[in-house]
Amino acid sequence: MKELKVFARQAVSEIDDILERRSAEKEVYAALMDAYDEEMAYHHDSKKAIAQVIEDFGYEPLTKEELRNAHIRKIGKKEILILAIFVISVFVLLHILLIWAFGGF
Repeated sequence: MKELKVFARQAVSEIDDILERRSAEKEVYAALMDAYDEEMAYHHDSKKAIAQVIEDFGYEPLTKEELRNAHIRKIGKKEILILAIFVISVFVLLHILLIWAFGGF
């Protein structure tokens, strides 16, 4: 469905990171296609089903804002985890160095 693919691409266009944007686009498109299949069971008309799916998906600018915020939270958690691992690693290495320097080994 070209219309749904275009809608998915537009919905995630605010995400800056290209890999995250592609991943989000695939997820949105998959959700749209699932909804489309369900609508086709009721309408048996592709144009009506597409229109209903797009209408049900929500107000586009709000959706973009929600996707952007979800993306920001995801990056934030990832960066915090990396920073925590780095700090713990430095602390452990410093501790080992101090024990070695003062004859603990």
